[in-house]
Amino acid sequence: MQLEAAHQRLRRHAATIEQLATSRERNRLARELHDTLARSLAGLTVQLEALRTLLAHDPAAAQQAADDILALARRGLEESRQAIQSLRADPVETLGLVSALQDMLRAFQARTGVQTDLSVAGQKPDLTDDEAQSLFRIAEEALTNVERHAAARQVTVRLAFGADRIDLVIQDDGAGFDPAGVDHGRYGLTGMRERAAMIDAALEVNSRPGGGTQVWCSLER
Repeated sequence: MQLEAAHQRLRRHAATIEQLATSRERNRLARELHDTLARSLAGLTVQLEALRTLLAHDPAAAQQAADDILALARRGLEESRQAIQSLRADPVETLGLVSALQDMLRAFQARTGVQTDLSVAGQKPDLTDDEAQSLFRIAEEALTNVERHAAARQVTVRLAFGADRIDLVIQDDGAGFDPAGVDHGRYGLTGMRERAAMIDAALEVNSRPGGGTQVWCSLER
């Protein structure tokens, strides 16, 4: 009887943890989609206001502004499509973590022209679905930051499987930033930290202006 009661409590606890993880994931994805759309629409609003002024005083400049607005709208549409695609697709489940990272880096390089390199060391342990998914999404967010902010030429991703821990490192040679002077809501820092916390991993973001950025996630087993 006691064993059955303990088993029931364990199942209820596991269900609660799963519901919490699902809720956090939904909130994270909703925030990403909101941020993408809000940023794009805010940029369009500002440029359309400028265009309205230019139409009356400088038709040539108005034409250039219209071209810039069109480019911004197309970029916002592509970012929105990518965000929506991340809601639908689960490349980790389909391909596994390493192959999913390889595909993501190939697509990133083709889209941005930034050179990428992936190195994998050690024997791959059995990862839980949540662990593999979180590591992939942390790398994905780091690459999104590179594309949007870093103006980098090179990105390296290192995945090291040790006997008692897994290290994921994403390093770029871009513009960098001062982590102490940045709102934690920017650069996807909140989302990455939430991802790491869900699997009890440590996460560090090391950067300095002009010195590139390194995202390091360490998961002890």
